[in-house]
Amino acid sequence: MATVSYPHIELSADGVPYLEGTRTKVIEIALDSLAHHWDAEEIQRQHPHLTMGQIHAALAYYHDHREALDAHISQQLADVDRIAGVQQPSLLREKLKRAMRTGCLDSSCLVVGSNHTGLPSLTIRVFLEESLHLGRGG
Repeated sequence: MATVSYPHIELSADGVPYLEGTRTKVIEIALDSLAHHWDAEEIQRQHPHLTMGQIHAALAYYHDHREALDAHISQQLADVDRIAGVQQPSLLREKLKRAMRTGCLDSSCLVVGSNHTGLPSLTIRVFLEESLHLGRGG
């Protein structure tokens, strides 16, 4: 059986198809098309470093290898679900949810950690204050 060559596509040492001369995997372009329903023109708007030829080559490669690439996507999703299932809940996320529910957006409601002095961690406070300030349109 003849091996089909795809312009703009190269395989890494471990067999992962990439767009030649980039760090963009073929599967990433396929996922843009599948997940966002983007056509080639929108993919190029989102990835201006890629040519239309590269994008069409990636999509052609995906369609010609759909079964294997879809299996890879399914495996990655299963891995994400498995990892998410064993992680502890995020203290920051819980405090932010509570602050949004109660309407308390003052940084004093959102202190997450403390340093060895028992004072709120300055880094976390500054981050939260800046985040909340930006979120208010300021």
